[in-house]
Amino acid sequence: MDSDGEKQAADVDEYISGVEKMAESALRNKYGVSSDPVWVIVSEEAGMYFAGDATLDATVQKIQTRVQLFLDEL
Repeated sequence: MDSDGEKQAADVDEYISGVEKMAESALRNKYGVSSDPVWVIVSEEAGMYFAGDATLDATVQKIQTRVQLFLDEL
């Protein structure tokens, strides 16, 4: 694997690790569904990434943009 491929693999591993950490600490309502708006955003966008419908870079950018919009509205 070339250095670009290794870097991309490391980025994916880091992203997955972050998603797993968020999943472990996610708030859940009585139906077992997350009630944390940031988690909902991450979950929606990560789902598209893992389905192969978006690149890692596009997914990260969309998550950052949506979370920032949410925070700006607080």
